[in-house]
Amino acid sequence: MKNTSFIFTILFGFMISPSLSAQDFSITERKMSFGSEAYESLVVNITNPDEAKASVEKYAKDKLGLKLKKDGRDVLMADKISLPTIIPSKRGDLLVAFTDAQMSFAFRMGYDFILNGQEYEDEMYRFKQLVNDVLFHYYSDGLNAQIEKKERQIKDFEKEISKNTRESEKLGRDIQKNNKKIGKADESDRIGMENESIDAQNRQAAIADINANLQNEIRKLTDEINTIRQSINTLSQKASDNITPKK
Repeated sequence: MKNTSFIFTILFGFMISPSLSAQDFSITERKMSFGSEAYESLVVNITNPDEAKASVEKYAKDKLGLKLKKDGRDVLMADKISLPTIIPSKRGDLLVAFTDAQMSFAFRMGYDFILNGQEYEDEMYRFKQLVNDVLFHYYSDGLNAQIEKKERQIKDFEKEISKNTRESEKLGRDIQKNNKKIGKADESDRIGMENESIDAQNRQAAIADINANLQNEIRKLTDEINTIRQSINTLSQKASDNITPKK
């Protein structure tokens, strides 16, 4: 009964995988608030600001070598930095602001000097490429987290299968020992031994059913992981196609 209740608990929580929603790669340039100031910025749509913040911080650290710090409640900033692949001749502050539905990116080179498409067309184009890559990682980070969760579920199921298999093998050895004793036992003892063997065989059958269900769930999870990986590949292509090459 213990193993059976374990199965029902696990399967109830994990049988249905979350659906993959459509990802929005639109990037618009407009003025947005960054604390008490409003700057020209690149704006993208998001669905979860907390996940977006975590993803942006990870991207800044892993891809740009930057540590973002809070600048007010809903703004992250790296101050007095250079972005050599975007605007190599200038240093400034990278600002990222968050609302419930959007995040905005600005590069402030001075109080009155903000990276924008009119004065810095080429640099803004490269900045847009950077924001596009950040957006791809925001989406793919969430998908990779789903893969990691499902892989942990598979490992849990595999451990349970191994545990059940060891129990079934022990039951098989006990049945063999019991069967050898039955032929030499008195009639009164024989009935008890036969019932023990029947109980052990029933338990083996139950374990076989449990393991078969677990194997089926592993196959489902593996299919879901492959589907998510295909989605990541599709997102990568979508991100690549999102920025029209400059002529």
